[in-house]
Amino acid sequence: MVSIFSKPVIASCEENQDSCILTVHFKSKKCGFIKISRERVIFQFSCGWNTIGKGAVDIAKVLFIYENSRFIVSKISDNKEIFALRCNQDLYNIVYDFLSSTKRRREPE
Repeated sequence: MVSIFSKPVIASCEENQDSCILTVHFKSKKCGFIKISRERVIFQFSCGWNTIGKGAVDIAKVLFIYENSRFIVSKISDNKEIFALRCNQDLYNIVYDFLSSTKRRREPE
């Protein structure tokens, strides 16, 4: 039985020289992606009627945060969340390692 309260989750990560691509799943099916390059974050997901997102943002304008088992991308200018999805620490660490030279990771306070 699948819960009606299911939430999207970052299920996997593929890293190459130029980017880190996270796969978003909802109810065990792929429903989107987040592509992080050294210049920008591109995301697109449609995971149920209330979790839809699409966009691109310059990487210099966002922070990557891991808090309460969630991968959060927020704007530096006003600290507003762009998106927050469930994610395990190991997948977040892959993103962190990929972007370690950009200094865009923030630990919870």
